[in-house]
Amino acid sequence: MESVLDRYSDQAVAYMVKEPTVDFNSEMGVVHARVLLRNIIITGKNSGVAEIGRICDTLDRHPESIVLWLPHY
Repeated sequence: MESVLDRYSDQAVAYMVKEPTVDFNSEMGVVHARVLLRNIIITGKNSGVAEIGRICDTLDRHPESIVLWLPHY
């Protein structure tokens, strides 16, 4: 299992960042959306994958705009 994770570590990290984004657009309140976005950003920035880190840097510069864009129920 370790060899598979080592070989596909970038993809595993991308999956760990992608999966919470599926929940991000679901029915949730503003507070939950902020917490989920913060977790996505922290995971991505600490991933060690440069491309994901850059995306999360962008998200980190505009978190309130992103949260306010979502439909809240």
